Amino acid sequence: MADTTVVLYRAPDEEGITRAASARTKQTFRVGTEGELEEQTRGRLASAETDGSGSFSVTLDQKADEYFGDPIVVAARIPDPAGGDDVVHATVTVVQPDWMEGQEGMVAEWDECLTESQWCSVLEAFDTWMVCGQVTTCADEEEPTVPVPDLSVTAFDADIIQRDELGTATTDSGGWYSIYYSREDFEETPAPFMPIEFRGGPDLFFRVASSGGSTLIDEEPSDGREPGREDVGHCAHVDLCVDFTPGDGDDPIPTAWTRVGTAFDVDADFDDDGYAGSMKWGLTGTLRMTGSTPRSTGGGNDVEYRFLVSTTTADNSDPPLSSGAFTAAVGDQNNPNLLAQSVEVGMLVRFTASGLERYSVTATRDDMDNQGWFNINDAIQRTFDEEGIPPSARSSFSWLDTDVLLGIDTEHLTTESDVPDGAAQAGDDIDPADEIGVETFSFRFEAREVTPSGGISYLPAHGQTLNRAVVDNTSAFRKLELPQQASGACDPISTDDVDLAYTIHHPHLRDAEIQLKPNNAGWNELEDTETGSDVDSEVSFYSATLSGSQLKAMQSTHYNAEFDIADEVPEECSYIVELRTRKRLHTGSSSANWSRLPPISFWAE
Repeated sequence: MADTTVVLYRAPDEEGITRAASARTKQTFRVGTEGELEEQTRGRLASAETDGSGSFSVTLDQKADEYFGDPIVVAARIPDPAGGDDVVHATVTVVQPDWMEGQEGMVAEWDECLTESQWCSVLEAFDTWMVCGQVTTCADEEEPTVPVPDLSVTAFDADIIQRDELGTATTDSGGWYSIYYSREDFEETPAPFMPIEFRGGPDLFFRVASSGGSTLIDEEPSDGREPGREDVGHCAHVDLCVDFTPGDGDDPIPTAWTRVGTAFDVDADFDDDGYAGSMKWGLTGTLRMTGSTPRSTGGGNDVEYRFLVSTTTADNSDPPLSSGAFTAAVGDQNNPNLLAQSVEVGMLVRFTASGLERYSVTATRDDMDNQGWFNINDAIQRTFDEEGIPPSARSSFSWLDTDVLLGIDTEHLTTESDVPDGAAQAGDDIDPADEIGVETFSFRFEAREVTPSGGISYLPAHGQTLNRAVVDNTSAFRKLELPQQASGACDPISTDDVDLAYTIHHPHLRDAEIQLKPNNAGWNELEDTETGSDVDSEVSFYSATLSGSQLKAMQSTHYNAEFDIADEVPEECSYIVELRTRKRLHTGSSSANWSRLPPISFWAE
């Protein structure tokens, strides 16, 4: 829901509003007018525009807005997806925000996905029409269907005297398309004396073409008279299939590097400092560079590609770095360990009488030349050989592209070391010379077509570049101590005199929490009223969340303090105290998990 204005209203002060806040949106969603909503609520609180991903944020001030955490009516001003000038106002739901303490106050999150029927009611209000669906390969007894990206799908209306073109869309990585159009698009007439047809909705038929312009489906107007295609409503769903084997012949699958893992878009999600996403993630571990590539070009020639890395970087808003800035290729003769050889890049599949037979294909050093160029066909033939599949049976297998181009092992890329264990005691500062630095790298994708005679021509994807990405494989430095036990003594501690000291350091700390557990109860989060949550922007602690004990954030890249916890130890008992942290690092597939120090136990009396 991009480019939509989200409007928040004070919920009406009446019975049943709590029940409305817990109701499903199918009971609360309604298309109406702003005037009606103004009359039914206690006034507008705030509004915000959604970004390209549908996200928005607002800040409510308790004093200025007189908001005290009560339910909120969420509405939206939705622009016409067909490009018209009208706006539809819809009441989405009533929300009782689940407020939680955050870095700068109370924070709540809310997400909603409109159902098909809700979206159709919006389209009806615009008198806008939509057809959507998925394009896959056609199924047969031996091969599974495969979604086909980057196809041009054009929808037509089978009018009485002409074919009305309704619109064109390009399939995404999952083969999905959606086309929005207006009534005028299918009720147009070629001359004043020709009548408009009296059907309620369009009769759909399609043309599908590859990215190179080859026609893969070219339906006739008569196909628009078939069941499910004739006289469709404002929302129609039509799936299509193309008859070809992915990777063979005139393959519409483009060669392109699009993402790091599944989380981060190469072109859109990295800021100038090299951090990814709204949480400002650093990258870590094995990175799966994802995108698409066929086994061969439309001319039948092999496709080869590689990834280059460099410590030379530039802002991601700057022009791409030149090829001369890159000094190492992943998996080349000088950098074999940069290639993560266990990462699957595709799969060989076929259907047999006993079911689906499949073999995982990985990229190994043996599939690359000395400059790091990788050939999928070499990896496939090696897999056939290793699995003992005879040449006579190999043509019965299909290539299934799993969107992973190569895996990069960043453990062999980064050079920063952990903080020495003896660099500081709990509660002490860390010397700046021992702190962990922030490392950044650039990545470049290169792709080419290779003829049997050795001729080379570069593909359009050649030179796709991420100018800067933060990469970190270091461990967090953490110390936790009861000063009363610093000497190693096992003597009891007075309940009136219990202190706790800690020191934490990592350049990409996300969360830190200290918990205390008496023997006769569950865990309690320690509250240190003197601690703040300021972070140092110079080291890019963009979204560090200091949860639980709200640990004191010093104006440096470490956290340390010593404070009294006697109020948390009110009675004679045995206790355990534990420190856990989580880093703001991500592989592109998953984020770093919580990590705990061994707990400290003590007896208080």
